[in-house]
Amino acid sequence: MAPGEPVASPHPSPPQVRASSAGAPLAEALQLAAPALALAWLGWQRRWVAEDAFIDLRVVNHLLGGHGPVFNVGERVEAYTNPLWVALLTLAGGAARLFSSAPLPLEWLAAALGLVCSTFGLWAATVASARSARADRSHPAAPGLLLPLGALVVVAVSPYWDFATSGLETGLSLAWIGLCVLVLTRAAGGGTRPRWPAALLIGLGPLVRPDLALLALPLLVALLAVTGRGALHRVGLAAVAAALPAAYQVFRMGYFAALVPNTAIAKEASAARWGQGLQYLLDFALAYSLWLPLTALAGWWLLDRATTARADSWRGAARLALPVGGLLHALYVVRVGGDFMHARMLLPSLFALLVPVMAVPLRSAPGRWPGVSRPALVAGSVVTLWAIVCALWLRPPYHGIGNGVGPQGIADERWFYVQFSGHPHPVTLADYDRASWKQEGDALRLRADLPDGERVVVTVKNIGLLGYAAGPRVHVVDRLGLADPIAARLRLERRGRPGHEKELADEWVAARFGASPTPDAAPSPDVVRRVSAARAALRCGPLAELLHAVEDPLVGGRFARNLVVAAHLTTFRLAANPEAARDELCGRAKQT
Repeated sequence: MAPGEPVASPHPSPPQVRASSAGAPLAEALQLAAPALALAWLGWQRRWVAEDAFIDLRVVNHLLGGHGPVFNVGERVEAYTNPLWVALLTLAGGAARLFSSAPLPLEWLAAALGLVCSTFGLWAATVASARSARADRSHPAAPGLLLPLGALVVVAVSPYWDFATSGLETGLSLAWIGLCVLVLTRAAGGGTRPRWPAALLIGLGPLVRPDLALLALPLLVALLAVTGRGALHRVGLAAVAAALPAAYQVFRMGYFAALVPNTAIAKEASAARWGQGLQYLLDFALAYSLWLPLTALAGWWLLDRATTARADSWRGAARLALPVGGLLHALYVVRVGGDFMHARMLLPSLFALLVPVMAVPLRSAPGRWPGVSRPALVAGSVVTLWAIVCALWLRPPYHGIGNGVGPQGIADERWFYVQFSGHPHPVTLADYDRASWKQEGDALRLRADLPDGERVVVTVKNIGLLGYAAGPRVHVVDRLGLADPIAARLRLERRGRPGHEKELADEWVAARFGASPTPDAAPSPDVVRRVSAARAALRCGPLAELLHAVEDPLVGGRFARNLVVAAHLTTFRLAANPEAARDELCGRAKQT
């Protein structure tokens, strides 16, 4: 080589390539943000707050009023399954009241926070997928065009629009998943940054919803796998992940005297109901022909894995954590029989399953242009055409028909409440003015203007709107058991619509609260006998212990006592018939 002769670069960059790549970061940012922005717009078009969300909002109101995380004042029952969501709503509601003379209603805060969380979750998952794709290429700095195909699937499936608001924790679930995979992707990239914030974040999963522990566990395993330190450090990370869920579990046992939320007891979440669960899965998958995009994306992913050189196997293991968790989560949902809300419980499962393919690189070999991947083009064409059809036309067969409840008891929940309220976007309590449950709650609030120490007691099946409208001076007995300690523990005698299989008889309410079950007429001898039997049962065995555990002040060792009895009070069941319950709990010799 002659002196002064320029040395050739091993990776030449022609001037035209450098010029065309100047806008690449902006173009890629727009590619990755577009699906999330589309979901935000579609979610806003379908904004609403569900009946069940008003259960959470009543709990939040009681927290802000100093009564604790309870549904009825003076009765410690965990009527919610989403502690972190309730905590966030409480913080948002408290801040709104502190800093504004005319704060937004809690309903709007819940809808807005859910929409922000859904949008952020999809964006974070898409960015994480893009970073993983970039790291898998031989030239990470230039991954080429990215197709957000997995993100497009999320945007096309209309239940994601419905539950982006809804006032429920679905948006928070997506935000947690997206943030976890984003943090895990950074951890898999190596470096000396601390891993404990990632472990703490992963540990929040069961506090978003208990079933998300099935997603948190594979995530934690992946985090430990990509941590290049010793066993002691890994044990420390596992302890950090478990710290907050363990602390809340101690609180749950001592405060509520239960191992699981009251809703899980009422729905018998530990019992298997595979047939109904399979119906729930098919109700979701067939309505949107999900087999088509999932097959196309799985085919691309398998071919890409077979042909792409990867930097290390641990990063690949980390990418598989969420799909494995998504399959486990879906399996659990099927096992317990699904839910009565169409698709809702499976949305996190599908989201987690799509994480590795949220962003698909179109270029097959970096450094060669046009080195377009034919499998990516095929998958992109299939998913795009399917997404157009899905977004415009695919809906469950009972959508828009009657009240939107299908033959299996599964409901298009938003459609039902739009019809029920007569409002296209029922968000606030005022938007439900035409709904009978809200009107009944208003009437109860007026009746509850009683001296201190007295209360109005009402027994109903739908407790959200009515309970929120009625206010804290009305004790709402939930016949179905989501918010009632006795109804939740009735023995399950028949299977029916998920979450609607137990029903508390009036005699139990009359016996507990001293009201007549037939206020307009003298009760029959049979009713008097059953009320008497219920009163006796309330004074016997674990049922008496349960009432002490949820009603006695938390003084004099009550919290510690609840820790001891929580397991037994969670598993104990009683007969729905008061006479049978009395015989079981008190023994025939003590009948009164």
